[in-house]
Amino acid sequence: CGGIEQTIDDISQGLLLDTLVSCDINSDCELASQEIHVSLLSVLSFDVRANNVAVTDNTVLNLASRPNTITLDVTANFSNDSSENITDDSDLDYFIIPTAVPEVIEETVSTEVFTVLNTGTAKIRLEYRGETFIVVIDIP
Repeated sequence: CGGIEQTIDDISQGLLLDTLVSCDINSDCELASQEIHVSLLSVLSFDVRANNVAVTDNTVLNLASRPNTITLDVTANFSNDSSENITDDSDLDYFIIPTAVPEVIEETVSTEVFTVLNTGTAKIRLEYRGETFIVVIDIP
């Protein structure tokens, strides 16, 4: 649109502008009502730690001793080479995948903390921006 005269900081999806963005004279500009879509950065991978131990996607982590809880720490690696800790991000969903009866783990008040109930294999699926990571932990 030629040269945009205004600068917009902190632009994000769903942002409504309270003033029009104007262009230099004699520029072919979009209509004033044209929607501007901001794409979220693509997630390339996750770095996940369970009780401070690195976890590989869908690979069993064998614990030497039984903890009372499992605490996950999740970092997303984005398409612009940046990384961000998303452990508490409201867009990150944690799902326990049932593996045995009785259950091996259960959710707590904190979404990233799970109480260990029994011996066995615990599986937790993480979903964020369409990407998935499976945490698998063998609890003695």
